[in-house]
Amino acid sequence: MRVMEQNPFLFGIYLGGVAGIDNEVGLTVSKADKPGAICQALDTLQGEKNLFIVRNYLHFKGVPQIDSVNEAVQNAHQYCGPNRKLDLVLCFQTTVYSSSIWQQFIHQVLDYYGPVLHSIQIAEEPNMYQFPGDGTFPQISQVIVDGVIFAKQEIRKRGLPIQVGFNAVPCFDKADPFWNSLRQLLDASFLDSLDYVGLDFFPDVFRPINPDSQEGDIHKMVEGLLHHFRDVNLKTTGIDQTISIRITEHGWPTGPTRSPERQAYLLNTIIRGIYACRTELNITHYELFSLRDADSENPNLFYQFGLLQDDYSAKPAFYTYQQLIEELSS
Repeated sequence: MRVMEQNPFLFGIYLGGVAGIDNEVGLTVSKADKPGAICQALDTLQGEKNLFIVRNYLHFKGVPQIDSVNEAVQNAHQYCGPNRKLDLVLCFQTTVYSSSIWQQFIHQVLDYYGPVLHSIQIAEEPNMYQFPGDGTFPQISQVIVDGVIFAKQEIRKRGLPIQVGFNAVPCFDKADPFWNSLRQLLDASFLDSLDYVGLDFFPDVFRPINPDSQEGDIHKMVEGLLHHFRDVNLKTTGIDQTISIRITEHGWPTGPTRSPERQAYLLNTIIRGIYACRTELNITHYELFSLRDADSENPNLFYQFGLLQDDYSAKPAFYTYQQLIEELSS
């Protein structure tokens, strides 16, 4: 039986850039990365803390060769080091599922990224049923079960300290096909291989919060959503309290009607709400989405999730996040 331990609370961030769907072009088109500026920003955020997580995404299209796979942020190795590790998402985006090809791909991922990996996430948002969510592919639950088990087997063979998990978006539908299909596939081998389940959630982005809401009201909303994820989505699927939760994506974009000051306020309020639930709900990580804007002049909300503008100048929320990391890291 797995024993739940009190884990440290770790922070991280997605570096992009690319951040969702622009109806005119598909995935958002980001201005080119500036690695020196990115490293400087990461150093500032991380401070003297022992470990900081960098998040990135690979898009598997059915071909096992890793050099043919799109990397959301190019050459992520350069942003890693002894105290900065990679949380790598293996997005599954093909209509034809071959378990052998999927395993070949995971094997190559571990060969290429192994020394810099903190964790591997199998698939991205499998209960979001429109692109870019991986729930558009009907076999996604099997993909996750197979991927988690195979990745953990390979990691154990190599003696690497890499965690394996999957993630989801908030769901209040008891008939949700993903959670129901996962429940049917779940077995002891999967649970033994699973280290965490991630949650992507974006309060006040796609469903606005009353602008007059007080901090206490926002904390209650956050607490209620996290409890539902733990006590309903996970528990009724068969995933118990010993398997940790991570916040794998959370952010708030600026724009013509969304002020940088509001971004800083909401990030501070919601992150503190998450932190307050960490012990009760076994939440171990928080990863912010994202470091920089794709295009600070584009009013589409997917282009301005950053703590930095596209010229790498800081918004107020950059310093807010820096202070939270300094205060709450353990």
